[in-house]
Amino acid sequence: MIFDIKTVKSEEMVKNINRISLVFITMLVIICSSVYVSAIAANLGNARMVLHANTGDIIEKTVLVKNVNNETINIEAAASGDLASDVTIKNPKFSLAEGEEKNIELSIKVKKEGTTETKINVKFISQETQKGVGLSSTIIVIAGEGTGFPDEPTTTEPKTNTNSKLTLVIVATVATIILVILLGLLYLFSKKRSEQKDLKIKPKKESEKK
Repeated sequence: MIFDIKTVKSEEMVKNINRISLVFITMLVIICSSVYVSAIAANLGNARMVLHANTGDIIEKTVLVKNVNNETINIEAAASGDLASDVTIKNPKFSLAEGEEKNIELSIKVKKEGTTETKINVKFISQETQKGVGLSSTIIVIAGEGTGFPDEPTTTEPKTNTNSKLTLVIVATVATIILVILLGLLYLFSKKRSEQKDLKIKPKKESEKK
């Protein structure tokens, strides 16, 4: 029987490339799935508020929450900072459908003079994956006897969390580049290994018929 060295080499390389390609595709699918699952966007209508008050006042305010995702999300709100113990959030947990928005209602009891900074931390959680991101609305209270509230309402700024999506895209891109490089290295290694095996394969001649 005659062994064709080129045929053996070609078949082995094809098998190795197929195995490598399968691993590459599997890893790429996992990375893309992770990016899709984690890409939850957060949007607040009030990023920062500066409020003037007298000591003893109770300030009633709202923080607008918007669902800019294409799925229903759960919202969880909690206070932190100087006046965390003096903040009452009336609706700390609720759900928002796609495109829906709602105000987080809160009241702040001003007990002392001076300038304080408090944050309303809002979590945006996917109902499907239970993963999400967070944003904070900063509330600065300037309190003192006779300070009073300003005649004009405090200007608020919208805030959107886009860093999570950008980071995930960068990670996915870098991971894809690394996988492509590994695929190339594995191909070269497989080719070199096949060439080394070729040197060991010796063709056998067919036995002559008697």
